[in-house]
Amino acid sequence: MFDAIIYSVCKHICYIILKVFCRIELINYQNIPSKGPVIIACNHVSYLDPLIAGFGTRRRVYFLAKASLFKNRFFGWLIKRLGAFPLKEEGGNDISAIKRSLRLLRGGKVVVIFPEGTRSYDGDLQKAHPGVGMLAFKSRAVVIPVYIDGSEKALPRNGKSLKPAKIIARFGNPLIPVCKNGHPDYQEFSSQVMQAIKSLH
Repeated sequence: MFDAIIYSVCKHICYIILKVFCRIELINYQNIPSKGPVIIACNHVSYLDPLIAGFGTRRRVYFLAKASLFKNRFFGWLIKRLGAFPLKEEGGNDISAIKRSLRLLRGGKVVVIFPEGTRSYDGDLQKAHPGVGMLAFKSRAVVIPVYIDGSEKALPRNGKSLKPAKIIARFGNPLIPVCKNGHPDYQEFSSQVMQAIKSLH
């Protein structure tokens, strides 16, 4: 209950700040289901991206964050309250983080996943790792592709303060993993998700 209150308060405060300072705009956020397991899969160019992806739903969202971000005791405590859990290895190779994501999804939660595995240096979309496909198939989650534009200008990769920059988040149509020839192809579905994200650009 305490975590839920902190999450709600911080989410609303952050949204107001970005709405005023960055004129944030959410397009077709209604595509996010109101119940059931959901993966919000989006491009990643800024630390703001998990927050922005979560603005599209009233449901609480969970997301992976670099383990180094938890080293600061207060900040680590805060982002845990906001739904973050540590990712020790970028690129989808952290088994404990994968298991945690699966537990959340199988429990009907919403998890933000970055198919590229890490933030892009130049803003260009990278090849997707198979992780998002694996999680979708194993949890039977609906995948919502999202393209976030402008967050890299509002908070650059090495930036330490928020800058005034227009942010637009476009939420795509739900994607449902389907087995071909009776076998799931994690990489193929992950590539489909990445293509759907690209189409929103």
